Amino acid sequence: MALGHLPNAGPTRPGEPWDVTDKLGRVLNELEHAHQIARPTTRVDQMETR
Repeated sequence: MALGHLPNAGPTRPGEPWDVTDKLGRVLNELEHAHQIARPTTRVDQMETR
């Protein structure tokens, strides 16, 4: 995120044409990836509280 955009989605520059379907697919891919990373941590935290 240091670049200011999601790596797979890439930047969206003002005034530059872009494909909404492609961009949305890339953003959803990033969200799915983030969810997969966060999920194991949640399970470990739940196990530790038991």
